[in-house]
Amino acid sequence: MKRLIGPCALLLVLGLASVAAAAPACAPEGKVAYLCGPMNVEDMDLVPGGRWIIGSGMTSPAVPVGHLYAIDAKARTFHQINPDVSGRAQAIYGDCPGPLDLSKLAPHGLYVAGDRVLVVNHGGRQSIEVFRLKVGLRGPSLRWIGCAVLPDGGSGNGVAPLPDGGFVASKFQDAGDEGAFGKMSALKPTGAVYAWAPGRGWRKLAHSDMSGANGLEVSGRFILVNAWPEQKVYRFRLGSDAAPDSVATPFLPDNLRRLPDGRILVAGQDGDIKRLLAPCGKPRCVAGWWVAHLDPQTMKLDVLLHVPATPSFGDATSALKVGNELWVGTYMGDRVAIVPAP
Repeated sequence: MKRLIGPCALLLVLGLASVAAAAPACAPEGKVAYLCGPMNVEDMDLVPGGRWIIGSGMTSPAVPVGHLYAIDAKARTFHQINPDVSGRAQAIYGDCPGPLDLSKLAPHGLYVAGDRVLVVNHGGRQSIEVFRLKVGLRGPSLRWIGCAVLPDGGSGNGVAPLPDGGFVASKFQDAGDEGAFGKMSALKPTGAVYAWAPGRGWRKLAHSDMSGANGLEVSGRFILVNAWPEQKVYRFRLGSDAAPDSVATPFLPDNLRRLPDGRILVAGQDGDIKRLLAPCGKPRCVAGWWVAHLDPQTMKLDVLLHVPATPSFGDATSALKVGNELWVGTYMGDRVAIVPAP
């Protein structure tokens, strides 16, 4: 079942000054402040305690090796995390082919699940890498404890934990498929959703073939998944093979993050897929960004923010509520945006 945006959706457009040239280093723009330095923070999640954030620094032409970042939301500082990868995979990850090669690390989506951190990786193998999390006086540290290589030649995007100790992951496209974005422009299926369970491995969710399966989240008895080029969020029921229902979004939905009250933050980019991929005559075409609330019980979407792009920041991929602020990441850029939570 499809539902349209509710009539009470709040559209808050932040007043940003027009910037003709590159903005001064890390200068605020209207109500948008920045933490500058961390590269390509595509996804973020809060560490228990609420002070620290772990972010995934994606690779790009200018950043050949990815990073995992520890961000201190209180001090507004960050440092790179260098995980300990010296151990062997735990027994429940028995099919993992061996330790992660940090020289090839290419993180994408991630999730902090208690004392575990799940990371979608494209470097060296297409996998979900699992780390044990500890928080000391200097912040979070990570120790690698295993992996699960994605099935069906999949290139992953998002990951979220399941109650049984397993997780769900989205297949965005086939790894190495140079025609994938053309298929997404035509809204053809390029991926699906898979669940991994200890001792059982992977299984594909029924009715989950979709175009550009992106961020996902588990809330109560539901699995929520973004179909990025379709501009939809799909809702699957845990333990059911029934077809999902969905809600349409007025933007390209990228990542999802659950709030303490059970609602979901949805972040994404302006426009539709064809407009986003169209040439614009510039070295980089930056899109504006959106953040919305989704109620997984009713599938009602309420828009919170619609922010124009500037030379400093655009193409938002993730939003995280930290105290009274929203921290917003992007797949391409040298900063994280910080705005007052509406």
